[in-house]
Amino acid sequence: MIVALKSSLSWIDNNKEAREKVLGLLSQFNEKDSRDELGIGSIRDRISDLLFPGTSTIQTRLRYFFFVPWLYQEAEKPSLNDKKPQEIIDGLERNLISTLMQSDDLDGVFGKTSGRELKRLPSSVYWSGLEKWGIKRESCSQSEYFDRAKSLCVKRAELEKEIEHLQKRNDDYSEAQIQKNNASIWDIHLPKPPQDFPHSANLKITAEEAVFIKEQLRKHCGESLLAYLADNTKYESSQDINAPWDHPEFEHFDVETQQLLDHAEFFSVLIHGAYLLYNMLLAQLSKDEKASKNYKDQLRKWYLKLQHRDSKAFGLDNWSLDDFWSTIERRKVSYAEPIVINGMTKKFIEAWLKILKLKDPDFYKSNDVMVLIKEREKRLKGARSRFSNKKALEQWGGASGVNELRYRWSTAKQFLKDLSDHEGI
Repeated sequence: MIVALKSSLSWIDNNKEAREKVLGLLSQFNEKDSRDELGIGSIRDRISDLLFPGTSTIQTRLRYFFFVPWLYQEAEKPSLNDKKPQEIIDGLERNLISTLMQSDDLDGVFGKTSGRELKRLPSSVYWSGLEKWGIKRESCSQSEYFDRAKSLCVKRAELEKEIEHLQKRNDDYSEAQIQKNNASIWDIHLPKPPQDFPHSANLKITAEEAVFIKEQLRKHCGESLLAYLADNTKYESSQDINAPWDHPEFEHFDVETQQLLDHAEFFSVLIHGAYLLYNMLLAQLSKDEKASKNYKDQLRKWYLKLQHRDSKAFGLDNWSLDDFWSTIERRKVSYAEPIVINGMTKKFIEAWLKILKLKDPDFYKSNDVMVLIKEREKRLKGARSRFSNKKALEQWGGASGVNELRYRWSTAKQFLKDLSDHEGI
């Protein structure tokens, strides 16, 4: 069980199932090098989910979407039943590290540095995505998996007997066959593991696996940009692109995706200035003149960039905040339920935008804008605010959340590369 308070998560007991669910959630909403000091993570993550569902920034390679189900199926084998299922799967995942380290491609291997001491296993990182992509058909936690798998095994055996009985009577058994096929945690079309798996493995997906992934994305996330790019583009058209809105095929995306990307780009630019200002204020408080000057220079350059967006879809004069909220909150897609962004978060964005619309190049010197940033961070961090807690300020590394938002594009790009590089062409 967890308690949410001021955008933080605190454990109040040792419920393993609750812990798994929260870790799975956090694995999706973890933007690398972009700490959520000003509480805009819900916006960033919502846009990321709409564009690239089932992904997270700590996912590495596409083939883990196969490794995880294959290992869980391996753990179900009777020959391994002398141990507890959770011990079996833990051992299999840790053994996989050593196996992959013997392959030619080590880029993205979980545990490449820490080895068997790895704290976060791939299954917890990919579990939610497996369900989002329809590879995992049953909505169960990792701790629930083996009980559910056992129950489904019994059901399949019962249906198999029913099918045999119907066949002997020359009766129609198609409905029973469908039920049997559906009595599985994993999609029935999941490709089989290589014969020597898990004793031998590499990160290169096969042609059959590539076709399966594309089909799953088409069926379960068909309106997403990820599904479109997987189906319609080659990796070469994406490899040198730093952000999804700069993709050369942008004009071929559907209108709703184009609109979402336009909003995502402007929000990325807009909020970047708030984080630069936050760090400048911390540098001043730390009496770090060099860092303070550096952030002041970056703020000036950022302000000029914001003012000169003539070639872009949105600028300060024509970006509608109402349209933005409507686009990200109420867009109806099968893979993401409509949400409501926290009211205080909305008020912060509205206040920040209002200040910038005054078009004062010295905006960052105003007391109002400094109060806005400080109070926002204090509201989120409470007693741990760097503006009021000396120890917290000392832990500031000189840069918090200063990278522009890219909404998990780097993960999506790697997955597209894996699809493009598959074997058997």
